[in-house]
Amino acid sequence: MSVRQQQGSLLEDDSGLSGVGWSHRLGIDGAVSGFGASASGPTSPRLIRAGQASPPKQARHLKVLLLAVAISIVLLSAGLMSVNAPEDRKVSLKSAAADVETVDDSNLVGRYTSIAVDSYGWVHISYYDSANGDLKYATDMGGSWSVSTIDSEGTVGWATSIALDSADIVHISYKDSTELDLKYATNAGGEWAVTTVDSEGNVGSSTSIAVDSTDKAHISYYDSTHQDLKYATNTGGGWSCSTVDSAGDVGGCTSIEIDSADKAHISYLDITNGDLKYATNAGGGWSCSTLDNAGDVSSTTSLALDSANGIHISYYDSVGRDLWYATNTDGPWSTSLVDEYGDVGLYSSIAVDLVGQVHISYYDIGNRDLRYSSWSGDEWYSSTIDSYDDVGSYTSIAADVTGQIHISYYDYSNANLKCATFSTAVIPEFSDLAVPVLGLICVFLVISARRTRRNPPGA
Repeated sequence: MSVRQQQGSLLEDDSGLSGVGWSHRLGIDGAVSGFGASASGPTSPRLIRAGQASPPKQARHLKVLLLAVAISIVLLSAGLMSVNAPEDRKVSLKSAAADVETVDDSNLVGRYTSIAVDSYGWVHISYYDSANGDLKYATDMGGSWSVSTIDSEGTVGWATSIALDSADIVHISYKDSTELDLKYATNAGGEWAVTTVDSEGNVGSSTSIAVDSTDKAHISYYDSTHQDLKYATNTGGGWSCSTVDSAGDVGGCTSIEIDSADKAHISYLDITNGDLKYATNAGGGWSCSTLDNAGDVSSTTSLALDSANGIHISYYDSVGRDLWYATNTDGPWSTSLVDEYGDVGLYSSIAVDLVGQVHISYYDIGNRDLRYSSWSGDEWYSSTIDSYDDVGSYTSIAADVTGQIHISYYDYSNANLKCATFSTAVIPEFSDLAVPVLGLICVFLVISARRTRRNPPGA
């Protein structure tokens, strides 16, 4: 593990459960009887006071009470042990069963996937067709998935990123691996139009796109020739490109978002030092800072903004092989560990829903599963969404207006594109809550039974 100040706490799902609910019934049959003396019929030679059971019944009652006390102690102890169990043995996120669909089952499709959800809840995905070297696009508008090829000129479609504007128009940035250029595609005119944004050197191997309040596009990307972070926008009409950071080898795994004032926020890697960096032009010119300088950040960053323009970043610690999170929502930047169980966190993608809840999708390399974590406001809750074969690389996540989560990702085993959709609800784990509650119920029953023995009905 890398040495960092941990600001949050981790709750780990070691069983790979998702979509699992629980129920438990406590059945109590029979009733305590035999209290009091009969008003008629034969009587024992021994005087029996009202409300006093015969010695054999008293013995039975005592045994029942002792048994109930023992069960109560066991259940309460088990509940406390569960609540204080090691975090890597807890299952703390319960999500509704994910609706997992294969979006495109063509051969070798689904790498470099990026997802967005429009104002009507329809899903839009850009991705790379490795078999043909093309940029592809899929949507479920109309009720079923339809796929199309957007650009097939040469080998195109690496490092795709998708964004939607206020009219739900699609904007996609990607790399032309044949010409080594940064390219852009949109359907703003009704038909798909493709444009080369930057052709100076080898550029675009890492791209991210966002759209501002005027529906103009902003793209952050890596300049492999000069090893710099670059930025392009069409806010002035035509495309203009500029260098954001050139201090060493910087700009890999970039991610961009635009705030309510139309200012850009970018996360990216300092490849030279293995650090997480952040850049913004919110103050006018570009300002760059290091957020995590532990020297073990080597791949995958993702940035999202909440409604108050708070910044949220997920990233992968390649030394500790963990998923980490950085934010400035409380003022100064802080980092916290999200998931450390196994080798997790590669291909992370982050989203913030309308109520401010943070959601992260990522790849569990050790188990080859699609994983998901969410912040409850107090701690991180984690779950496995898809564990069928080798799935979960190249993840991209989005939350719709109803709070549903959508994740696009690559199915390596079948070499196709998949999408998981689910609703989430953070609820207590059965072992954390039900066991101590059952113990308290048993204690209540013991007390009630003792009171009944002392004060029987009709006494």
